[in-house]
Amino acid sequence: MARADPNAAIVSPRIVRADNPGLIDYDGGRAHFLAELCLENAQVPAGAAAAPGESPTAVATTALLVHRERALACGLFDEELVFFREDLEFSLRVRAHGWTIRHCAEALVRHGREDGSRGVLHRRRTFFQTRNRWWIILKLFETRTILLTLPAQAAYEVLNCGLALRRGEFAQYAAAFADLLRGLPAIWAARKRFARTRRVPDRLLLDAPPLGWRPEVLALPLAKPLKRVLDAASRFGWALIAGGRPLHPFGEMLLFKNVRS
Repeated sequence: MARADPNAAIVSPRIVRADNPGLIDYDGGRAHFLAELCLENAQVPAGAAAAPGESPTAVATTALLVHRERALACGLFDEELVFFREDLEFSLRVRAHGWTIRHCAEALVRHGREDGSRGVLHRRRTFFQTRNRWWIILKLFETRTILLTLPAQAAYEVLNCGLALRRGEFAQYAAAFADLLRGLPAIWAARKRFARTRRVPDRLLLDAPPLGWRPEVLALPLAKPLKRVLDAASRFGWALIAGGRPLHPFGEMLLFKNVRS
């Protein structure tokens, strides 16, 4: 697979459950403009899975074959992210530098513990998911993308806030934004470094695939129809944004205007 694409920097395998190898955890994925990694065949039995794409736009990092020199040139992983979405951020930077990602579904990797339990960091899932989503948006997205998707980002954040309240995890949710504010100078410095080296615009990096909500979220009242509406609105909105005209340069002044590197 890597030899078939001389521009490949990452090759991902199919991930199956360690406690149930007949269940696909996920294949490759696509990068949503809401800073979500939407995985293919997530939690789908192997016999019922659709053929995954061979050229994903983002992948999860359970097990990857990585081109060492190209990964080093892109900056490796952002250690500030720690957990959740660090794979999406790395995937976007790799592709923004002009490299590609390939997926090999024939290569299987077992993921998780044999007893199905999860690690301790999952207890802070709301904190990391909330903070890291905005960290990626502010660090990597073009100014035009941030400004034009801001209504969608805000609406999506309302849903995330409601979910945190329902779970009794609002303290984690609030702490995520407090930590994001603390990190703004570092984000701004990283944003400037990234802008100097990126070669691919957001319209080619991002998309609006169906969101990959977890089963426990989809089981909530009205979750399924709400997801259908959100997916349809995202597709329509991104089609307009990705095909629109560039934003005037003054837009950059609206971001981080009080932040100093």
